[in-house]
Amino acid sequence: TYRRGLHVFDALQCFEEALQIDPDYALALSGLADSYSLLSLHSYMSPEEAWPKAKKAAQHAVQIAPELAEVHASLATILILFERDFNKAESEYLTALKLNPRNIQARSWYAIFYLPIVKLDFESACKNALLNVEYDPLSSYAQTIVCSTAVFTGLNDAAISAGLKSVEYDQDSFIGWYYMGLSNHAAGNISTAIQAYKKSLDISGRHNWALTSLLSIYSEPSEYQQIREANLLYSELLTKEKVGYASPTLLAIASATLGKNEEAILYSIQAMNRHDPFFILSSQDRPDNKALRALPEFQS
Repeated sequence: TYRRGLHVFDALQCFEEALQIDPDYALALSGLADSYSLLSLHSYMSPEEAWPKAKKAAQHAVQIAPELAEVHASLATILILFERDFNKAESEYLTALKLNPRNIQARSWYAIFYLPIVKLDFESACKNALLNVEYDPLSSYAQTIVCSTAVFTGLNDAAISAGLKSVEYDQDSFIGWYYMGLSNHAAGNISTAIQAYKKSLDISGRHNWALTSLLSIYSEPSEYQQIREANLLYSELLTKEKVGYASPTLLAIASATLGKNEEAILYSIQAMNRHDPFFILSSQDRPDNKALRALPEFQS
């Protein structure tokens, strides 16, 4: 599942097949839970569908094999993204890291979901991300996590450097190209950001994160402004919402970016009420959600 995007559906199928052979295979249950969590976080599956399936699998895994770090990390991520039970999430993450300090997935999610969002501890988030690189220097995913924590801390040069390594180590990683785009977007390297976002769109089946971030660039007053293209991307998101699922948080970000403030607030309320896992990420200082965060109704 490390490549994220559409690859998570392939991972989900693998875990389901493993559980058909052994329904009590704890690592497969943990992987199944992570897959459902990621499919909702990545705007492929509604929280109403993903949340109960993820929680059931994670709880079963913890019951069967409480000695495994992976199962506690899976449960922690559900607790923070869907249930917003931050105290229990912290306990589960710390348990996972105590059981296996070198577990890259547990440390990554602790670094990107808990530390910067709940604790506002950006320095510790970056330190934990860098530990993963020490444990696995050639991991594209570890570099992506470094890029992510650095960009939200305002360390643009460090973010861009890690983003470059991420796509160097795996040229087909959607999430690597996406954060490469986001880091350059934050640094004001708009041409490079556009290229990276487009690459992430091409290799991910037009992922909604990349759609929303590219829309924000095309909406901003600059030499790169393309309002017609921005509106086309917005229409694409709305179509996905009608025929399947699109994260209401992303729709809120896109709506605010285009000046559709009433729609932005309505989508934000929907995201909060539906426990959209991307909603807690909208509090971060991202280059693509400045318009939403500036709305007084959103701040309240």
